[in-house]
Amino acid sequence: MKPLVLAVLVSLAFALMFAIPANAQVTRHWNGEKWLFTEWTEFDGQVVAVEGIAWPSLRKALPSEQIVFPNGHVFVENAGWKKAELTGKLVRVTGVFETRRTSKAPRGAAGFGSAFNYFVITPLSVETIEKIGDGLLLPAKSKWVFVGMNVDEAKKLIADTRASEYLMATTAPADGSIPSSFKMPDGNILYFTSLDGRLVSMAKIVLNDPAQKSDDQWHEIPGYEIPVE
Repeated sequence: MKPLVLAVLVSLAFALMFAIPANAQVTRHWNGEKWLFTEWTEFDGQVVAVEGIAWPSLRKALPSEQIVFPNGHVFVENAGWKKAELTGKLVRVTGVFETRRTSKAPRGAAGFGSAFNYFVITPLSVETIEKIGDGLLLPAKSKWVFVGMNVDEAKKLIADTRASEYLMATTAPADGSIPSSFKMPDGNILYFTSLDGRLVSMAKIVLNDPAQKSDDQWHEIPGYEIPVE
């Protein structure tokens, strides 16, 4: 990346460490025929991809990490920038988008002087990138099954991959959730539990990998990516 571009982005990042986010943001993307303009709030509950600088946030009562880009920023829930040594790097975060709203603090109390919306992404995957693409906040290119998703929608997406149900002998979850498991096209087992119509946990079980011990074949994951064919 050119030094001038990096300097501008870092300056924006510092400015936004203490900034109050705007209530309305709009993104645009090319669908092959025309530009589409979408308010960020319309992405609620969807999986999006966000590109920008991984940076801390010092706003109290808000998530402590964010991804910053030229026309805004999005908070990232439990990103672990520092632990992963990603602070200051260009990243692409794919995750579930959500609009949240603060409350106005009572007179004389510590807190926000007025209520406002802010935007949060719960990450499903994080990767470093060399440069920011045309879109800074766009619908993810792949489809995802993720914790919190409607179980019927999840099963439909899984069925579209031609996955087959897989019978597993597992202990019944203590919370009363319903387990389901499928053998996916990649040869691994996708296991999840659902409660009240929503996915509450998910794991990928790696099969037939001689490099892994049997105890290491179970990997808890926030979501499973279904590649676009």
